Amino acid sequence: MNICDDEMLVLSENQKKLEQEYEAMKKSGASSEQLWSKANELHKANEACNNYASKHTSAYSS
Repeated sequence: MNICDDEMLVLSENQKKLEQEYEAMKKSGASSEQLWSKANELHKANEACNNYASKHTSAYSS
């Protein structure tokens, strides 16, 4: 199943941006609290992508 629409692309790009920010923060020696906060943002972005994909793939398989 290939989901390719603007909303999914935006969600995916946001997730990738947060991953890059998290890795940059790790390399720069950010505090545990800062890393935890960014990891939480990343987790929410990942959930949003997964929920969106799940909702739209289940609609196609019905």
